[in-house]
Amino acid sequence: MPDFNALYKNCKLCPRDCRIDRTQNQRGFCGEKDKLKIAIACLHLGEEPPLSGENGSGTIFFTGCTLKCEFCQNCQLSHESLGAEVTCQELADIMLRLQNAGAANINIVTGTHFAPGIKEALLLAKKQNLSLPILWNTSGFESLATLQFLEDVIDIYVPDLKSLDKEISRKFFHHSGYPEAATQGILYMLKAKPLIYQGDLLKQGVLVRHLALPGYIQASKDVLRWFADHLQGRGLFSLMFQYSALPQDNLIQPQGSISEAESQELLKTLDELGLEEGFVQELETDTQWLPDFNKQSPFPPGFSRTLWHFNDEDR
Repeated sequence: MPDFNALYKNCKLCPRDCRIDRTQNQRGFCGEKDKLKIAIACLHLGEEPPLSGENGSGTIFFTGCTLKCEFCQNCQLSHESLGAEVTCQELADIMLRLQNAGAANINIVTGTHFAPGIKEALLLAKKQNLSLPILWNTSGFESLATLQFLEDVIDIYVPDLKSLDKEISRKFFHHSGYPEAATQGILYMLKAKPLIYQGDLLKQGVLVRHLALPGYIQASKDVLRWFADHLQGRGLFSLMFQYSALPQDNLIQPQGSISEAESQELLKTLDELGLEEGFVQELETDTQWLPDFNKQSPFPPGFSRTLWHFNDEDR
């Protein structure tokens, strides 16, 4: 197997282009070294229906992040580095456990900064008969070179398209280049993996997610129009309304969540653009659904079944 670990030595996996040697315990913006680190692996029923299936998506949550949004709802992982280190073989074993438990796919959540180790684990798992579609669940902030590196092992892309506004990107993601990186990446994904279904499940393709932020509805409209112009009929769209202000979030105030009027305005825009192939999340008004990854079951009852947790003594 090629030495994928060499890609950590002058790290350019995301557009921040840190160029540090993570094999020497250096940490870039993502906050992580070259050792794979995850928090939980579970069967997750909270994804969109073509991803969840009957038993759930085989979801693996990685520690660290290349974006670290100021309003991140998984901030324990992205900002606080919650999780435990695993080897590539251990990660491959976890993927096989998820497959044996009936997962619809293997769902890699926020893995950009660990792309070399994840690819090695996937190749190891495939040698041991991993046959599920592999889902790349991303903030949309990776280099094109990273996407090219992963293309032969990824079947489904689920990127965020958080904003096309450079000032919003600078304010919330500390990088004004996010819009260009995300749109270029999504167009690459679209070309690489056209939509293919197997029954009701997505076997291959691109599903773009967008989280609407209170007070920034025009920015969300711009995202909807970009999708309509570039992906309509060729990709799926998922509009999410679950933003709720977190204790550390002092950027989107005083309004703590999307209002009914704002949600209706975006739904009207969806209709005007003729965007019918996709999903709309119900409006959320509280924080009870926010995950706590210190718990064995971080999500509300019925949403997931944990197979591996970083706090497990026998993991």
